[in-house]
Amino acid sequence: MQRRGATAGLRQCYMLCPNFKTAHMDLRINTFGTRIRCSRERIVLAVPGNKAKYKMQKEYPVRALEKIIILRPSSISTGAVQLALEAGVNIVYLNSFGTPVGRIFSSSPKGMAELRKAQVVFSSSPKALELSRRLVAAKGTNQVAHLRQLARKYRASFTREIVQCETMIDSLNLLDRDIQLAASYSARRATLPTNILRA
Repeated sequence: MQRRGATAGLRQCYMLCPNFKTAHMDLRINTFGTRIRCSRERIVLAVPGNKAKYKMQKEYPVRALEKIIILRPSSISTGAVQLALEAGVNIVYLNSFGTPVGRIFSSSPKGMAELRKAQVVFSSSPKALELSRRLVAAKGTNQVAHLRQLARKYRASFTREIVQCETMIDSLNLLDRDIQLAASYSARRATLPTNILRA
């Protein structure tokens, strides 16, 4: 019975998720108190057991990993961090809601060059404007909720500020429609023959 419980705890501790963009795997840590260490070219997980602490261990080749995603309070050694970064494996921290709160990535010229290249490519794509619109709209929505909370708490009036934020959000929604129309126009234009475009 103890062995079955230990196996269940081991399965809960880690989860290998395929990254469909690459041939590597994402290693997710979702058990409290997991220790992340390294041994040669392998990442070693020490999993808390029922009676004997950190009795169970699991090893993964660092070259087979794309990211190490930590969802629960865990400890990671300096050696494991260095090994992961040297292999180009990012370490991502998520909060209890699954929202990213931080990332550790390599500062090698190759890694930074690829990151900057991806940022430049994305910034010139239509998705960049849509992402910016969503970020500003979400900020405005949160601001409205915060002002309403302050109004209830302090019995104050923030009607003018709330109206301004809601007007901005409505304008951004109209911008979203314009973005979709522009994208559909570009898609139709790309399917036209070259002689029609020249005419």
